[in-house]
This record gives sequence, C-alpha cells and structure tokens, in this order.
Amino acid sequence: MTSVKDFAGRAITFGYDHDHALTTTGYPDGVTVTNTFDKADRLTQTVAAKGSTVITTLGYGLDSAGQVTSQTAGGATQTFAYSSREQLTSSTGGATGSGGTAGYAMDAANHPTTVGGATQAFDPAGQQCWSTTTAVTTPTCGTIPTVATTFTFDGVGERTKSTPANGPPSTYGYDQAGRLTSASTPAGSGKYTYNGDGIRTSKTVGATTTRYTWDAATNLLSDGTNNYLYGPDGAPIEQVGAAGAYYFVHDQIGSTRTLLDSTGADAGRYSYTPYGQATHTGTAASPLQYTGQYTDTETGLLYLRARYYDPTTAQFLTIDPLVGSTGTPYAYVNGNPLNDADPTGLCGFWCIAAIVVIDVGEEVLTDGAASAALPEEDAAIAAAFDGGCAAAESATKGGVYVLKEEGTVVRTGRTNNLKVRERQHANDPELQHLDFDTVHRSDVYEEQRGLEQKIYDANPQAQKVNGGYNKIRPISPKSPRLGTYQQAANRHLRGDRAV
Repeated sequence: MTSVKDFAGRAITFGYDHDHALTTTGYPDGVTVTNTFDKADRLTQTVAAKGSTVITTLGYGLDSAGQVTSQTAGGATQTFAYSSREQLTSSTGGATGSGGTAGYAMDAANHPTTVGGATQAFDPAGQQCWSTTTAVTTPTCGTIPTVATTFTFDGVGERTKSTPANGPPSTYGYDQAGRLTSASTPAGSGKYTYNGDGIRTSKTVGATTTRYTWDAATNLLSDGTNNYLYGPDGAPIEQVGAAGAYYFVHDQIGSTRTLLDSTGADAGRYSYTPYGQATHTGTAASPLQYTGQYTDTETGLLYLRARYYDPTTAQFLTIDPLVGSTGTPYAYVNGNPLNDADPTGLCGFWCIAAIVVIDVGEEVLTDGAASAALPEEDAAIAAAFDGGCAAAESATKGGVYVLKEEGTVVRTGRTNNLKVRERQHANDPELQHLDFDTVHRSDVYEEQRGLEQKIYDANPQAQKVNGGYNKIRPISPKSPRLGTYQQAANRHLRGDRAV
C-alpha cells in the first residue's frame, strides 16, 4: 500500500525502506510522520513534522534484546527496567508523574501482584481477590487490607463485581457466550449487544445508543460519531467527525499519542502508564487510545473483541479461551506491556493453520501431513481444531511467511499483519514477481521471532550472500532472548494448546 484516499478523497501516502518497514506517512494537512529504525529493524524514533517545523517526537532506547528501556515524548523521558524473565519491574519519570518511580511485579504464576502503586492478590484459579495502594509485604487472599478494592467472580470465572473500601461497587453482567452485556460503574453504565460472530454492534449509555460498523479484519469503521481509516500496519490513521478530520501519531505498540488537525497543529495528546491508563490533554479526543483500541468512557475498559481489559488492574474481566495453553487466565501480555500488545483479547493465543505449508530444505509439510524425517520440534501437524481454535485462526493477523522464486525460498519474514505485508510486497517493484506463502500464523511476538529464525536457518539460499533477499539474520546469536524465542517456536510447532 503506497497511498489511500479518505472519505473526502484526500490522499494519505506511505513510504517504506528496503526491508519494507513503514518509514513515512504523509497526511493531507502537510504533516509527514517519519519512523527511524536501527539495523535490526527496531523502531527508535517517530517524528511528526510540517516542513521544518517539528510537531512531536517519540524516541526509544532499546537494550540488546530489543526491549524498550526508555521512551521520550513531549520532552519528558520515562525509563524502564525488567526482570530476568523479561517482565517489567519499574518505570521512572514520564507518565508516573514528577519523575517518580512506579514498581511492577509478577508472581511465579504470572499474576501482576504489583501494578504501579497498587498491590494485588490472587487465588489459585488466578482470580483477583483484592487491590490496595497500602503497602503489603506478602499479599494473600485470606488477609484483606483495611483499605482495599475486592473482586467477585461467578462460577465460570467472569468478574461480576469490584467493591472499593469507600464508595459504590461496579457490577458486570454477561450472556451465555461470556460476552459483557451490562456494566455499571461510578463513572457510568452501559449495555452492549453483539452479532453472531461475537463482535459488538451497539452500546447504550443512558438514552444514547451507539452503533458500530466493522470491516472484515474487525477494524472499527464507524461508531456513529466518527468514521475511521486505517494504514498499512492496521493502525488508525484518520478520524473524521463533525469537528473535522484528525490524523494519528502512534507509539511503538500502536497507542495513539498525538492527534493532528487539518492545519497540521497538535490538537490533542495522550500519555499512558505501562498497562494503559490514559491521560489526555488538548481539545481533540479519540476513543481509539491504548494500542489503538476502543476505550469505553463509562467503564474505563478497553474493548478488545474477544474480551474486555481493565488497565487499572492489568487484568481481563474473563478467562483466556485457551488458558490451557497460555497458563495465564486473566493477565495481559505476560508482564511485558511496552514491547507487546494484545489488540484482539486473545491473550497468549497460538494456533497452527489448518493447512500448513512449510519449506524446510528438501522437506515439504502440507495439508496437516508431517514428515517423520524432521526433528520433532520442526514437525508441525495441522489438524482439525475446535470452534475456539478456529476462531483464533480467523482472528490471527500476524505470522511468518516466505517469498519464493520458481518454488525456491528466497526471502523469509515475519509481520503483525500478513494480508497487509502481502500487498506491500505485491506493490514493490523489486519483489512483486515473487510468490508470497504464509508458513505459520501467530500474533505472539516470541513465536514469530523463533519461527522466522527456524525457516531462515533451513533456507540458506535466502541469505543475500547466497543470492537471496535476507540481508541480516533474524535473531543475533548473542541475543539473550534467543532461547526464549526458540522455546516459543517449539511450543507453537508442537501445538501446545487447549483443544
């Protein structure tokens, strides 16, 4: 995709580097958003400028594993630290306020026991018992602090109530499919309806009903107030409503950071805590906020298609449909919110395609058949999946792919949106003659990295030194996360999942 026209026929243009990463977005208001990447194709800076006038800059510091260790926005810098398990342990400055430090921690079962200034306790089923800003050395469900918010769940693991120590409770209702149908909070109340695919079609708050229109990829096109347009990476790029058109500037995980008006001026800004609590300044606003997803103002929850997410507790309200595979029924992105995102609510989902075609040297796996000559960890068996896994497959956008020339793999790659990447290659004069084949589908970042490395290793002819198109090795041999990526790939190939 090199350009797209909005609802008024105005063109938005896109530019790419030789590795097909999105480097520029040109808006009708004269602003160009420029992304800069390092040699490992990792985002290091985003600048929105109109001519020589810089409107906003987002900068990122990265460690050797590619994790974001610092983020600069609006002149304020926030720094981050991680555990040996690559989970966030602290943030300093920026959105934490006045240069202060906020702590984060996950227990051995990957429950977020510390989220900013809050301490949280969980029962053996992973259900949150309480949360408090009072210091607690050893949080347990059996000992509830005097000043704490407590949580109640029904028999199938759906959060039905949160009760603060002082103040009215918030309550939640669900249908038989586990979809949130009502919510009542001190900030407001809402009722929600869904279509046969489980996608939300309406929301009623008081006497006002909002109706939603979605595209085939479940991107929101209209909410009755605004219409939305999306770019090649699947992120929203334009919002058009009665107040006019606004254009988006995003951060490294797709969160909306700046809204530009039709003159190119900064009309609104958002900042976020690591797990997604938003702070807004300016006159322009959008419901597409953290990771570019829809936020309900009446509840503060994010609607992530499969589930609703509560950024104040870093928890989903309902259980991961494939918790048997993920091992984390409610937690968000395994404690790594600055480097990962879950825009579909399918936390930790991985699902092998029903038809898998893998080129690994001389061996070809297809239609669920696996060659016994391959190592066990490389033999992906595509089998019949139940409805839950089939839904995951249809919702999975990203994965690993290869480009072929007369049947020979000449390039390997990974992406968060296979359809978009295929279109990009088809429009690239250098690559458009090559055949695009999807090898694995997965929205799990670690799986994508490990799977791409396996295919790269199995196809040395795809390396540039051998006449192919791959300029660099996907993962450095010195990367401290190499083992993590390999293990994630092996889990995917074995099909470790609930069926």
